Amino acid sequence: EVRSAMARRVKFGASGPEFSVRHEGALEKLRRFGQRRRYFLLLDSSLVYFRFVPPKYALIPRPEGEIHLATLQNVALDEADARVLKVQVPNKTFFLRAESTEAALQWLTELLSARDAVADTTPPTFTTGELLPKELLDPSGDRADVAAERWWKTGGVAPQTELERLDCVLCSKGFSALCWKYFCSICGRPHCDRCSSHAIMRKRVCSVCFVAAVSAAEAEAPDDAVQPDPEAEQEKSGPLGKYAKMESVGVPLHGILQAMKRDGVAPEQALQFAQRRGEAGTTAYAAIYEAQEKSTDAAATPAQTAKKSAKDAKPFQRKTQPFYWNALAKQDSSDSPRGGGRSVWDRAEEDTLAGRHKVTVLQHEQIELETLFKLRTKTSAKSPKRKQESAK
Repeated sequence: EVRSAMARRVKFGASGPEFSVRHEGALEKLRRFGQRRRYFLLLDSSLVYFRFVPPKYALIPRPEGEIHLATLQNVALDEADARVLKVQVPNKTFFLRAESTEAALQWLTELLSARDAVADTTPPTFTTGELLPKELLDPSGDRADVAAERWWKTGGVAPQTELERLDCVLCSKGFSALCWKYFCSICGRPHCDRCSSHAIMRKRVCSVCFVAAVSAAEAEAPDDAVQPDPEAEQEKSGPLGKYAKMESVGVPLHGILQAMKRDGVAPEQALQFAQRRGEAGTTAYAAIYEAQEKSTDAAATPAQTAKKSAKDAKPFQRKTQPFYWNALAKQDSSDSPRGGGRSVWDRAEEDTLAGRHKVTVLQHEQIELETLFKLRTKTSAKSPKRKQESAK
């Protein structure tokens, strides 16, 4: 149960929707500063290891690391200790210690058989330089095919000494966990990710081979290329070049003529521009220019007149005398019986501090407050002028 849960948690690597666990068990991963116990799962095309989890725990951690079997270079028992397995990959070497010699031999047998099975199921490589599409083992997008293609090697194209290089052929950057080794599908030599960034038919190609292939394709191109139209080139460089560029990017002819009409282009130039486009251009010119001229000469309809008058009317026109906020803060003279040199805000603050809930408001202040805040005070409601207006 723990093993199946761990296998389901493999989110990266060669495991897919259908895989099997070939072997499993706990091994000690020997390190420079001591050993650490890890739980290893040998899947169909990779060796995945986790932090050791006893069977009683239900929570399974994420995988700590993975070794692709396609990259497995050598597996052997250590000469000093028969319980120690020496697993060699391109960028590092693992030392794994089993509980007994029999367990170590069993792990050695399973690893070698799994590596041979992966080598047998890998599609044949192309040694003639033909960039043919690679047939996938699993069309559903299994990560095993991606891993097999990533570490794909050509057979017999590059010398064995170059295949075993530990640095890039072009930039001499050393391969590591952060700089993977990729093989060019044409020359077969190892390159880093930056020097083999060209992908042709899902194959990695180095920069030198890519430039050579592009140059050969350009040399084989026919000489009878389509010559540009001199009138069209002259039109692009002339005063109507802006509209010719609009046509080249896919703007319809009606839109171009509308833009010419809006920009004030002369009708003669617009007609000449449209006639070069054939019957469609003449029809579009008649629909844009002639139809607009007829509509401007005709009399405006009542609906258009009403719309124009409503548009020209000024909003928020005041029929009464305008009031301003500064008038409320204006102080009267000290001998005035109305304010006594105090504004309405000073009197409101004084009345509030004195405990009076009613604020003394003068008549001109009542009108301004009512206009600004849409208020109706008792004094304004009882004014004779408002009574006369309400009676009417």
